Amino acid sequence: MLGGLRGKEFQSEKTINGLTPRSMKLSFEFNHALRSTILNNSALKYVAAQLASKAIAAFAQLYAIYVFSKILSLNDAALIFILLGYGIWIQIVEFGLSQAIQNALNLKKISVSGICKIISLHYVLMIFFTVLIIIFPEKLNLFQGERRFHGEDVNKLAFPTGVALLLVSTNNVLVQRLLLVTNLAMVASRLIFYQGLFCIVVLRLMKSFDASVFSSIFLYLSIPILTFAPLALKIARKALRKRKKSVVDWRWIVSHAIGFWGLTAMSSIYLGADYFFAARHLTNGEMIAYHFASRLFFISYVAYFAYVQHKGKGISSETCIENPLQIWIVAKNAVVIGVLSVFTVLVLTVLLDRSGGLALLGIDGMADIPLIISAAVYYCARVFRDVGLVIIWNLGRQRLLYAIHLMEVMGCLLLLNTPTPESGGTGIFFSMALVAAVSAGIIYAVLGRVSSRSS
Repeated sequence: MLGGLRGKEFQSEKTINGLTPRSMKLSFEFNHALRSTILNNSALKYVAAQLASKAIAAFAQLYAIYVFSKILSLNDAALIFILLGYGIWIQIVEFGLSQAIQNALNLKKISVSGICKIISLHYVLMIFFTVLIIIFPEKLNLFQGERRFHGEDVNKLAFPTGVALLLVSTNNVLVQRLLLVTNLAMVASRLIFYQGLFCIVVLRLMKSFDASVFSSIFLYLSIPILTFAPLALKIARKALRKRKKSVVDWRWIVSHAIGFWGLTAMSSIYLGADYFFAARHLTNGEMIAYHFASRLFFISYVAYFAYVQHKGKGISSETCIENPLQIWIVAKNAVVIGVLSVFTVLVLTVLLDRSGGLALLGIDGMADIPLIISAAVYYCARVFRDVGLVIIWNLGRQRLLYAIHLMEVMGCLLLLNTPTPESGGTGIFFSMALVAAVSAGIIYAVLGRVSSRSS
């Protein structure tokens, strides 16, 4: 009788295709695990590609510091590093278009050919700005510091020419976003990788002959433009085709781009304010050491930011209601990656300094360990701040972002002007770290309230 009951129970559990509920559950769990593994693998591949490309770019930047400090005078080398530091501010002329075109494509308010048209128009606008800078170069004297201004010969155009080239290269940001939204992110990573290699080759050639500050800036900053030039020409050709009308909701694009532009502009003002005060208060030698310490931790930024940017794509305003735990999982993993990356860079630098490895590399004079430690503190605070900002951005809380960025701009402008003349680069890093820590505290307090309320 027991055997019969068991048989009936067994038969009652049979469902479609002879699968029991338990088997169906196991099958579902296996498929879910497989899907998660595939998604994680794609995230890891993306992060790995970003790390490889940005690692070579970071090495190229450090190699540039080494080469320029060897072939140029302290004054000229400091001028170049100030110019490179202003690259964050120059990104403002991206006008928020990269995020606007991505959202517009998702909402079918723009076609791929329409994006190509916008990228081409932006390139033409950057050329126009370049012409204005070449005509009125004296308008930029304030940003390079009076001690570093060249009033004679062609070198007086070195700084304006560098700004002009950086303006044109901002178009690369739009091209990379186009590749990302069209599932060609790996192509963008390869282009950045090739760009880093070209920089290293050109720097090696420059080291073999005496280059002026003007030729150094022109050759070095032309590389990003030339690397993306073939793709830019292809985009322009696609934009000019008349076979099919491009879909562009100009009113929607402009209104949303202005909103994103305000956020990115305030964030860029905060992130680039340190170089403005460094140019005013630091000596040439201190400026070189500051730039070296700042660029040393660039690879740590790439590691966690690539991860949170990729994984954060699945976070939206609905996530707070459906799965608030996902927010904290992404944030925790990204923060761990970032802090470990910063700590690893710091430990390796200190060990190389203690063992004489930096001296063998010829960069021991640029490595100021107390300054590098203060830079590590700043970049650790940046990890928490940057991760939180990406999540807040994806949650669509723009008012909170405006409030945070406004606080950052006011905070850094007030703090940086006070300690910099006395404590130099260390004071700049600690001031920036304090502002980043306050921002992170506000961000995670808000995320805690939102997730607990949703739960």
